[in-house]
Amino acid sequence: MEIYLGALEVHGIPVYVVQGTAFYQKTEVSDLIAFLELVLHPDDELLRATVLTSSLFGVPFHELLPLPLGEARGAQREPVRAKPQEKLARRVRVPVFDELLSYWLERRDTATAAEILQDVIRRTNFDVVMVAQKNGPQRVANIGKLIEITRRLSRQGTTALDDIVRYLRDRANDPSVRESEAQIVSQNDDVVRVLTVHQAKGLEFDIVIIPDLAARPGRGTGDRTFFSDRWGLLAGAAYGLHRKPLPHALILEAKDLDDDQQYEEEKRLLYVAVTRARKMLLLGEGFSKQTGPWLQWMEQLFETVQPGAIERARDGKPQAVKFKGFAVKILPASQLNVPEQLAFNASTMLVGETDIPLGAKPRPTSSIEMTPSDLTALAGCFRYFHWTRMLGLSEPGREPTGQSLQMRLGSVAHKILETAARPGPEALASAGVGDLDLVFQSAEWRELSSALPERELPFIMHLNADGRDCWIRGRMDVVVPADVPKVVDYKYATWRDGAENDYEVQLTAYSLAVMKALAAGRASAELWYLKSPMKVVRREYTLEEAENRLQELLLKYVKAIETNQWVPAERSYCDHVECGFREKCWSAS
Repeated sequence: MEIYLGALEVHGIPVYVVQGTAFYQKTEVSDLIAFLELVLHPDDELLRATVLTSSLFGVPFHELLPLPLGEARGAQREPVRAKPQEKLARRVRVPVFDELLSYWLERRDTATAAEILQDVIRRTNFDVVMVAQKNGPQRVANIGKLIEITRRLSRQGTTALDDIVRYLRDRANDPSVRESEAQIVSQNDDVVRVLTVHQAKGLEFDIVIIPDLAARPGRGTGDRTFFSDRWGLLAGAAYGLHRKPLPHALILEAKDLDDDQQYEEEKRLLYVAVTRARKMLLLGEGFSKQTGPWLQWMEQLFETVQPGAIERARDGKPQAVKFKGFAVKILPASQLNVPEQLAFNASTMLVGETDIPLGAKPRPTSSIEMTPSDLTALAGCFRYFHWTRMLGLSEPGREPTGQSLQMRLGSVAHKILETAARPGPEALASAGVGDLDLVFQSAEWRELSSALPERELPFIMHLNADGRDCWIRGRMDVVVPADVPKVVDYKYATWRDGAENDYEVQLTAYSLAVMKALAAGRASAELWYLKSPMKVVRREYTLEEAENRLQELLLKYVKAIETNQWVPAERSYCDHVECGFREKCWSAS
């Protein structure tokens, strides 16, 4: 992609990468995340070096070499006199770095991630440095998006700095996360849009260019590991000096099945790609030692209609291949260098098997991403979800949940339980979570610990709602694998009659994720109310029941998106939860 972006930039053609998926890998984003991590782990020398050599502070790598005592370099020039017996080295000192880090170390337990980022950017002129670099406006927009992500997390109740940093770092390290860069142009701007075939589904353009037909999709065949939808992770033994993989029957069979699926998927993708053009479709052969399936199918098509046309065009002789109702020009690439070479009047071309019928124009099928807490809010009130989660409105008369003492104590309690190590009563009391001492003494805790559970287990689950891909992402406090697996969700609160109903949808999502992952037909879920007196509430779910419930909720959500109709909850529910939008909501209704 960089080759095409560079060529467009050289010729002064404005370009926009639609939903580029490398947001967290951008240097302006990763540098700021690294500083947040350093605030949490100030003694991590690798993090320190990463931050100092980033564009935030710009310290050259050679400046990071340890300094003998009594010498100085860089920003601080005052010599430090060493005693004769001292032979240790000291760190390079950068005053603005030391001042910033010390300032936020003192305030990290009360400050928000957005506050830290904004202050660091202001005091280092990071945005000014970024705007002067290549793609400066995009870089600055990405910085703004990162700050907004941390604010959104705070609005959703995730305010502890370590939780936010863990969220950001997990997404940066997860190759399956496809986070788009900040959008700096609208759909109506006059730019060249670069996007994948999946992103183009449901869209049409006057001119569509599909380059590199010869490119081969797929993977290397020398991998020792392979993930199969049927058998899970397969690993083969290795032999010899170069550790080549030994053939394994399951791996070979799984790869054959995957190749068949990939073959059919490539046919569908090519069909989608070539049917996006309204007026002109330009197909580029590209360069590859091994011809990919798209080029093979195109060659077969043209060879059937007009044998030898492609070879003659490769020899420098333009060809015109006639189909029913339109013609296709086949030109050598050298002729495309002439300005105004192609007339803007070519017809759309359908490429594929001749017996594939033209269906109705597909509607956009963009994917939906939710968390279990999103699903809970959605189940409570669609209008509240729309106003708070989508429009970012603050609920009147209510302190943001993530800034409350209760939320901070809950985060502390989760951290302690995650380690499974029991602190002393004095340590728990000083942390403000003395109730956990009774939890550690309980029979439920001893039973859970003896079951060798998985703790803080992240998950991603796929559901389909009326043709839309819905992805549910989250993290479960505890999972106990078994024939009937168990999920445990901690709540640092006192149980009250009926309180567990507020978390019914959340537990349904957790249970379904576990059942899908472990191929189980049933699962149990437990809510642990940790404040004295400790209370454990149990629920059981079947796979069909849980899946139907979530799909029904997501179908309603899809309908709300398509119609832009966000129905309020019953007034009794609004009064029950003491919603701050009641006056505005019901006056609007």
